[in-house]
Amino acid sequence: MSTYFRYTQTDKSDITKSYIRNLLSMFKNYFKTAWRNIIRTIGYSTLNVLGLAIGMAVALLIGLWVYYQSSFDKFLPEYKSIYRVQRNFDSNGDTLTFQTTSLKLAEALRTQIPEIQYVAESDWMGSHGLNVGDKKLYLNGAVAGTDFLKIFQFPLFRAMLTSHLRMLILLY
Repeated sequence: MSTYFRYTQTDKSDITKSYIRNLLSMFKNYFKTAWRNIIRTIGYSTLNVLGLAIGMAVALLIGLWVYYQSSFDKFLPEYKSIYRVQRNFDSNGDTLTFQTTSLKLAEALRTQIPEIQYVAESDWMGSHGLNVGDKKLYLNGAVAGTDFLKIFQFPLFRAMLTSHLRMLILLY
């Protein structure tokens, strides 16, 4: 006895509906199987999920750190030619690193390395005493050299020149 197959024209919407129905059924079975395995091996599953979460968090933090480090001073016109000199100081076997530039180091950079155009001396942020006559005024801020505004071309809000104070700069 021979069997004949008859080709019948089917509607494309029927094929699409059955495909989606099979796909949803397949994913439902995958999730059921995965859920059963997670419940059966709860300790191992918890360890895997925690390891994955910690790994993703560390990767995200490293990515954010790299982005932060590579985004410094990009708004400045000559940002590729600006460098910061750090000093290492040996203190009882510990090495301390300072981001400030002393007057002697700035002068040595100016005289010994002719390729350097500008050097801005700086000190740490904090309270500084300003003497005007017999009065002393303490202000929080930083002190920088005269080349600071040639290196960092910030828009100025106000600048005031006096005989006692070289320049008072307020940036917005």
